[in-house]
Amino acid sequence: MPAGRGPGDREGPEGVTSGGGEGGPAAPFGQGGSDAGPPVGPAFIGYQLKNLGDALMCLPALELLKREAPGARTALVARPGAAALLRGSPALDEVFETGHGSRSLGLSATFGMARRISQRRWEAAFGFDHKRRSGILSLLSGQRRRLSARVPGYEDPAWPWKTVPEALLREPGEGARAPGLVHMAEHQARLCAWALGVPYRGGPGHLARPVLAPPGAEAEAEARGLLAGIPGAGPRAGLCLAGRQPEKGWHLLNWKAVLEGLHERAGAGFCVTGGPEDGPAARTLVSMTRAPAVDLTGRTSLGGFRALCGMLDLFLSVDTGAAHLAALAGAPLLVVYTASSPALWAPLTGRARLLCYNWALQRHGLPFEPPPGAPPWEACGIPGPREALAAAESLLELGRG
Repeated sequence: MPAGRGPGDREGPEGVTSGGGEGGPAAPFGQGGSDAGPPVGPAFIGYQLKNLGDALMCLPALELLKREAPGARTALVARPGAAALLRGSPALDEVFETGHGSRSLGLSATFGMARRISQRRWEAAFGFDHKRRSGILSLLSGQRRRLSARVPGYEDPAWPWKTVPEALLREPGEGARAPGLVHMAEHQARLCAWALGVPYRGGPGHLARPVLAPPGAEAEAEARGLLAGIPGAGPRAGLCLAGRQPEKGWHLLNWKAVLEGLHERAGAGFCVTGGPEDGPAARTLVSMTRAPAVDLTGRTSLGGFRALCGMLDLFLSVDTGAAHLAALAGAPLLVVYTASSPALWAPLTGRARLLCYNWALQRHGLPFEPPPGAPPWEACGIPGPREALAAAESLLELGRG
């Protein structure tokens, strides 16, 4: 047996094992590497420098670490908007924020953050975003166990992350699922279970919904003010058009027909949400629809938006971080998938309808009928206003029930 490995370790590529780290054995779980003082739990850090939805998908994995490693402390390195929202989550003890709204850190800020992170000994680092810049930050911070999972249908982890193949994340005797059928949050949770050397107990289709800290009084007050400004006397619904990825968008004429149909049939009023980049499309939609609607793009904080979603009767969206946040807030949710995979990126909620373009399913190698354990997507050929309107009405009825 190679030096530094225990009998329970599962060998991985490039010297990665699920017990000790590179360069010798890690401290036993529950001691955290301390040579003196009372025993403390191990510390783990994740890196997710992509968008809000990606950051929310890390929470089940971090919750698993706290559940399976007694006394574990967890941290996440995230972009500013996501960092502010994730603080206070029961899955996290600490959040490191990367700069002031930029996508990447400058050289000086990178070294400064690396110094901050390196003040604690981390049992393992997880590259949830697969990105080179997060891997370099982890390397500069002195973390030797830098693990990232290979995910079918998603970009491979970049150097200096150590790639763990999907086959190693399956439990003994567990059959292989078709590529692309495992949810992103499950991939991350399986990676963390493998790193701990414990069985993954979730199983397909049994992911726990991430938990965030309750909205503060300021966010609640903001949301109540926004809700009062939504026109109409019936149900109130939110809409997110495209977010930061226009290729995921659905044609404005489709949304126009859905909004007008819901107003005619249920008396619904609407708010169009999103960042400043959604503003031109939102203003165009509000000006051309006969349904009562207000443009809120660029006017909400993330905390206020989340609190608002918890007060809405329905949320309509394409595959965006806003949809994932609305799901966590408990809003009944309709998502139209025009390009991305519903198997990989379904919102973690039981109150959603997922309408999918057939070609998007084919693009990701997914069947038209979801297999057991997969999110319940609906193949619709080319989803149009009729299909979306029927699904939205069923969600309003669910909300009333």
